[in-house]
Amino acid sequence: MTFSDLTQMAKSYRASGDQMETDYTHGTGFNQDGVSYQHISLAERQRISDLVRQAAGLKKVQLANGQ
Repeated sequence: MTFSDLTQMAKSYRASGDQMETDYTHGTGFNQDGVSYQHISLAERQRISDLVRQAAGLKKVQLANGQ
């Protein structure tokens, strides 16, 4: 990718900052062996997957445990 490509890409995406939305993953905190973790349910992972895929113009897919 050339510098010209990078500058063109930056110009193309500059206006997208006006349409930015924020979100976060909702999880349940727990500690294991002195380390703090967040358990993210399958329903929450599906919600996030759907949001990201929609923003990228991709079809939704059904997640399964372990994905």
